Amino acid sequence: MCGFFAYYKLNDSTKFNKELFLESGKLISHRGPDNHRTFFSNDINMLFYRLSIIDTRNIANQPMLSLTKKSLIIFNGEIFNAHDLRADDNIKKYRTKSDTEVILNYYEKYGENCLKYFKGMFSFLIYDFSNKKCFVARDRFGIKPLYYSINNSYILFSSEIKPLLKYTSQNIININSFKKYLIFQKIETDETFFKKINSIKPSTYKIFTKKNIITKKYWNLISKKFNTNDSREIFLEFKNLLSKAIRRNLNSDRKVGISLSGGNDSLLISSELNNYDNITSVTYGFKNTDKNEFRQAEIIAKKFNFNHYNIFLEKNDILDNFENLVYQLESPFTSIRLFGMQKLFETFKNLNVPVVLEGSGGDEMLGGYDYNYVSYLKDTFEKKIFLKKLAMFSKYKKLDFKNYLIALENQHYVTKDCSVFFNKNFLKKNFSKENFNLKKKNIKINNLKQSQLVDIFNINLPRSLRYIDRLSMNHGVEVRPPLLDHDLFKYGFNLENKFKVKNDTTRLIMRKCLIEKKIIRNRKFFKSVIVDPQREYLHGHLSMYFNDIFNSKSFKENYLFNYKKIIQDFNNQKIIKKNSFYFFQILTTHLFMKKFKLI
Repeated sequence: MCGFFAYYKLNDSTKFNKELFLESGKLISHRGPDNHRTFFSNDINMLFYRLSIIDTRNIANQPMLSLTKKSLIIFNGEIFNAHDLRADDNIKKYRTKSDTEVILNYYEKYGENCLKYFKGMFSFLIYDFSNKKCFVARDRFGIKPLYYSINNSYILFSSEIKPLLKYTSQNIININSFKKYLIFQKIETDETFFKKINSIKPSTYKIFTKKNIITKKYWNLISKKFNTNDSREIFLEFKNLLSKAIRRNLNSDRKVGISLSGGNDSLLISSELNNYDNITSVTYGFKNTDKNEFRQAEIIAKKFNFNHYNIFLEKNDILDNFENLVYQLESPFTSIRLFGMQKLFETFKNLNVPVVLEGSGGDEMLGGYDYNYVSYLKDTFEKKIFLKKLAMFSKYKKLDFKNYLIALENQHYVTKDCSVFFNKNFLKKNFSKENFNLKKKNIKINNLKQSQLVDIFNINLPRSLRYIDRLSMNHGVEVRPPLLDHDLFKYGFNLENKFKVKNDTTRLIMRKCLIEKKIIRNRKFFKSVIVDPQREYLHGHLSMYFNDIFNSKSFKENYLFNYKKIIQDFNNQKIIKKNSFYFFQILTTHLFMKKFKLI
């Protein structure tokens, strides 16, 4: 896992500023504390910071030149099946044990088709000397980031946005991206919050030459029906794919840990670590509140003999860190839990554990959120029974029935538990009621899968992966999400509803895996959002801080917001209780704009 920065010349008369390039590249030095190397030529210039995980020898450092000297690579991520790919290739071609060399060799052998062989998380740039082109690709879910900026003279590529801003000296606000974030929760698309800085989309590669750009999507999540309807056979295949995915992610030449919560994803991953020694687990929680997962995590850690640590967040861990967090994330954020994640990865760094398994993707793969469950109800029952079931669910959850109807219409307007956060006062001008509802795209899939797709490509997963990448890499820690193994995820996503939900039990097939392992007993279950004291903190510890920001001169001058309405809302205790997401979104957007000089 690493960070890279590259300069690709488009115009022969362009003068390359080497000093500025090196200074800009330093802004991602946190991503690779173990080695730093550069490559300079007339057409391509590269800078690389390495976090050494597989083959820590100097010979495996980057930028790496192929044995044929035809191509050069900078690569951020891990190819988890690299050992198998190397064995299938001509072993004499390899001088290292690194996955970087595997990518190079497979590219020279298969060209752009090499991507179908890779299982893992990656963003990379391969420069082809023969035709002076850049082949740039990103993994299927966008676990690893990749940004670029183009003008008439050159193209810049980077693992983070900050080097691009530094080199170009252009901090220009992209109003459209702020609208998508503030109204629809979209945070990672091909556009960023800055004009003239774009992101490579997940499952996509681009070929850049001096004359044109070719873009192609190389993978699709949706697949045809299964060849079998045998429930037992389907369960065994899912279980097998799950086990393989987790074990693949354990390949490392350095210590491995796990970010441990009390949830089923952590439990499943932990169950595959049972035969491994010296696994470190860490759980974060908030001081002076019972809203944490320490007890459940300690039970799991004891069961699997992990070296376990609980860490507490103090008041000042939050109050002193808002601006630092938006700078690290390169974006606004919506949850107090990110302060906990920040401290968690800092703890792993201090424990000298640079590889951490994490449970992202389980809910998205099998539809574990409340609005997924509502979509399942709509798929399953005719209208009268559906409305009756929905009313029962609303009563159980103690949430207004209308919220669920809004979630069905457009889940961009609600949080995971279907609380409506949308407020037209987010923007004073340029309001555009766009609709990203996938039903309009004539995709012949059911409501549950449509709901999942919104999470996977628009809301929760892109947001979570961005946050995890920035917070972990800021401390030189590589996070691996085994549930995002693309074979496993594609299999799970395309299952029929009956394997995902039954009665009031969600993520059914994954729960059966835990039951078969005799880790949990069968029980009724409604998915709960991870607990945190965000609402309580807004009434207490954070109230004065938020109030000071909302009443500040700079906030009143921020043209995105109707500050009078926001202050009025913040002074209403009922609105705070219902809309902590809304206030975090607004405050961190303002801090982000200030930090990056967009206002």
